[in-house]
Amino acid sequence: MNGFNAFIQIIGFAAFGLGVTAFAQSDDRRFRLLMTAQAMTLAVHLWLLDACAGAASAGVTGIRNYLS
Repeated sequence: MNGFNAFIQIIGFAAFGLGVTAFAQSDDRRFRLLMTAQAMTLAVHLWLLDACAGAASAGVTGIRNYLS
């Protein structure tokens, strides 16, 4: 695994960590913000992996979480 692929995987692990942290929240506002950050981080991760459909889906989810 080269350095760039390791960087992409670190972004994926960060998205996973944000998701776990989000579901540990009791405050609804903080939950939505963390879920937005998780979805956008996942969108970047998938885009870097050249998974455009997954990145678009995660991006739409992030926008929807932010607007709700």
